[in-house]
Amino acid sequence: IVGFVINAYCLLHSGGGGGWKCGDFYALDHSDVGHIVSPNYPEGYPENSFCIWLIEAPQNHSLHLIVNFEGERYKNVCSDYIEIRHGSQRSALEGVYCDKVTNLQMTSQSRWFWIKFKSDRLNTTGRPLLIQFSAIYNSTRGLNETVPYASCRSYEFACRNMECHSMSYRCDGQNDCGCLKDCDESMCQGLPIC
Repeated sequence: IVGFVINAYCLLHSGGGGGWKCGDFYALDHSDVGHIVSPNYPEGYPENSFCIWLIEAPQNHSLHLIVNFEGERYKNVCSDYIEIRHGSQRSALEGVYCDKVTNLQMTSQSRWFWIKFKSDRLNTTGRPLLIQFSAIYNSTRGLNETVPYASCRSYEFACRNMECHSMSYRCDGQNDCGCLKDCDESMCQGLPIC
């Protein structure tokens, strides 16, 4: 029984490089390699998914991504997509992808990549998301070193993925942070009924 518990824990928590979570913050070492996957990977992703990841490379490094994904369009508008930015949701846009991308490679303009995955409430037909990431040495002077996130204010909730949201969104039934663990909807329970 002990072996079964250990094996079950490894299956649930290994994720092969830190990609099993919906939304997170990854601070890489110079030799780290990992991946991000959509919920239910390798199966199709579920409806109403909303995940945000922030990946940080060490100083004097950039990030390298290899993206595989196929989202959906509805009436010629991206309905299931990934959005990739160079730092935060306010940073320069690398791209929004809802069509099929296979082994799409990109390198960050700074030490950070901000990645959002969103699916709508309609049945999904797209392929699951798989992004491989690694830190690469970049000796270029002038690499943007401005940290794209700040400490949350006293009236904000600090999400695990470095997003900040008003405390009024805490436990409102909506995933505002874009993550599932240590986020705005974590540990929310109603009052006991006597």
